[in-house]
Amino acid sequence: MLEETGVTAQLRIAGMSAVGFERAPRSAAERGRLDRFRSAIVSAGWLVFPASAGCQLFGSDVLAPGFEETPPDAETHNEHAEIRATLRYRCANGSSVSELSVNLFDSAQELETVSVEWVTPLSQGSAVVGRRQQRVSLAP
Repeated sequence: MLEETGVTAQLRIAGMSAVGFERAPRSAAERGRLDRFRSAIVSAGWLVFPASAGCQLFGSDVLAPGFEETPPDAETHNEHAEIRATLRYRCANGSSVSELSVNLFDSAQELETVSVEWVTPLSQGSAVVGRRQQRVSLAP
């Protein structure tokens, strides 16, 4: 959601695409992979706005349902772990956010595409980005 003074971005990504598994980590290596991915999401360097917009991250929430340890008797056979994030940016010139880049693919090796949906004061739309084309035009 793009407003005149800020942007709210939401991410929802399957565990398999993010870190290669959809359950609680079973080793130190898997725990490290999950922690590194969460850190990459919070750093917000994967979502890039035009420099003229002057957008700065001021808040984030990252959840990882399905990655927590569960008791052996819990019924989790149909559960899929995922990463959910909400990032909030303040922008000095939000009206100049005419495009953005989704540079998430280096942090999520299994990720092939990302569906991007947006709402601005002038338009709304959607696009699919991938490793080769990571830029989205938000122009009406």
